[in-house]
Amino acid sequence: MSLSTGEFTSKKTLFQNVILDEDDMASDSDKALATQQSIKSYVSSITDTMVTTNNQSAVKHHIYTANPTNKVAPWINLGDPIDNVHNNNNIPGQTDSRFGSSVSLSSDGTILALGATDFSISGQSTTNQGTVFVYQYNGSSWVALGSPIDYVNNNSNISAQTGTSFGHSVSLSSDGTILAVGAILYNISSVIDTGIVFVYKYNGSDWVALGNSIDYVNNHDISAYQAQSRYGYSVSLSSDGTILAVGAAFYNIPDESLVNSGTVFVHQYNGSDWVALGSPIDYVHNNGIDAQITTIFGGSVSLSSDGTILAVGAQDFNILGQSSTTDQGTVFVYQYNGSSWVALGSP
Repeated sequence: MSLSTGEFTSKKTLFQNVILDEDDMASDSDKALATQQSIKSYVSSITDTMVTTNNQSAVKHHIYTANPTNKVAPWINLGDPIDNVHNNNNIPGQTDSRFGSSVSLSSDGTILALGATDFSISGQSTTNQGTVFVYQYNGSSWVALGSPIDYVNNNSNISAQTGTSFGHSVSLSSDGTILAVGAILYNISSVIDTGIVFVYKYNGSDWVALGNSIDYVNNHDISAYQAQSRYGYSVSLSSDGTILAVGAAFYNIPDESLVNSGTVFVHQYNGSDWVALGSPIDYVHNNGIDAQITTIFGGSVSLSSDGTILAVGAQDFNILGQSSTTDQGTVFVYQYNGSSWVALGSP
């Protein structure tokens, strides 16, 4: 929500001890402190924008609201900091659980998913499998929405593995009821760090599996797994949660000698399971660009609301024609044409 000039002028009296004009804050810290409460009340009343940040040293999450124009007030807390001890019925804290490794908000900002990639599942002989926690804002604080999520308790017949990094990536549907989770160090068929993705749906009381677990062999008819492909490095759901993009940032592009170029796979839920939506996407076959080693293509992905436009980050891609520097990074955008993904503009 933004302010018109008239609205800003009418509210300006609230900050007459702080603001010199519409663009400059007064340097007098005493004046700023004196009107801090007025600022908080004002910002709370006019804004509905929310963002998340991860304070890793405190291993807690903070939610803030603010004026999106960022002219008149700082960000203020939306509820207390979030952690798995105080917000999940006193689940014991764990050393180095990495709570907050990934985050995703629903469209209205009232539902929040958090990955804790090294959290150890209770009652398992292995450790550091990873867990995801979901919270809902009730108007004053963040409360657990369902039980903590892991692939042992929320999926059928899956055994725990050590250090799978479940929760490395998370993505919520627009209404916050469908959740995709990447586990990039999960081993499949004794192939290490292949990676896997799980999708869950909130049924009103808890999170249940939506379809089977997803990987590129069973869900894309690829013949063999690759070690350390790290499928699930990034995930993104369409608004309704039925289309899912998954980055495998260290996947080797077929028939290319340079390794770890990265690939993105897109899946669609057909009512019972996840099926391939078009062929795998890489910049060699979809853009006609020569392969480079370890470009981390698929390190980040983002789908449009309807799931037909896809942005892919390749953070270590060398910009063509720029030989003096390396690993500058590039973003590629694709559009689904009904049968395949085609480049939408130049990289």
